[in-house]
Amino acid sequence: MTEANDEGGAFKGGTARSETRCDPRGKSAHAPPFQPLPPLVAPIISNHPMHFVLRFLFPVALAVAGTTHAAETLRVTSFNVRNSNAADGVDAWPGRTALFFDTITAFGPDPIGFQEVLALQHDAITARLSDYTFSGVARDDGKRKGEWSLIAYRRARFAAVAQGDFCFPETPDPIGSKSWDAAIMRICSWVRRRETATGREFVFANTHFNHKGVVARQEASRLISTRLAQIAAHLPTLLAGDLNITEDNPAHAMHVRPTAPGAIR
Repeated sequence: MTEANDEGGAFKGGTARSETRCDPRGKSAHAPPFQPLPPLVAPIISNHPMHFVLRFLFPVALAVAGTTHAAETLRVTSFNVRNSNAADGVDAWPGRTALFFDTITAFGPDPIGFQEVLALQHDAITARLSDYTFSGVARDDGKRKGEWSLIAYRRARFAAVAQGDFCFPETPDPIGSKSWDAAIMRICSWVRRRETATGREFVFANTHFNHKGVVARQEASRLISTRLAQIAAHLPTLLAGDLNITEDNPAHAMHVRPTAPGAIR
């Protein structure tokens, strides 16, 4: 994995790396139990308690600037696709697939964080959006069982540096574990990408919080904050997701407080 310079500007070297695990303590034995997120953090978060159709698309323009480069714009989108198993009648996945892809084409987002993606939807999305590279695993088995918090980014603009997935257990356990009052398993997928034209890097993470567990949502927020602080170091960081909470919830506030001035939420 690459290392940050002291000025927080351009980053050096490194090769693509992937990890999948559920260790909330992260890699560093010296890391404190909770760390604030890096200096530039833009949460692109949907807080609605339920998500049904395509109305939940949030394009966001974010300036990501190092100390030695001019700002560039990212058109970031968080998109809960509503899982294909849902009995939604005319709004079920087969009836809205065309609108889904038309919406992505119209907005041209990069990167994208999808939630509630099941295997059938994963295969359709990855086949159709051929300009994008994808990252993430299904939450139940780390392969194809259960929902993805799928990440997409344009391969022509960004190169892979590192990527991984982690879930939210009270103790380090395999993918598919759950803790506290969680009703079902949840996962956070993340990528570290380098803009090929400038060499600048950023971290993008995507998640979907528990829909019932109050404690599980709070603790998942803490684990994400700790892990992203370790993963990103001084890099600009974006967090996308469906948190199943309102904006006055402490689990939301801990991500918003360190947001850099001027970042759009």
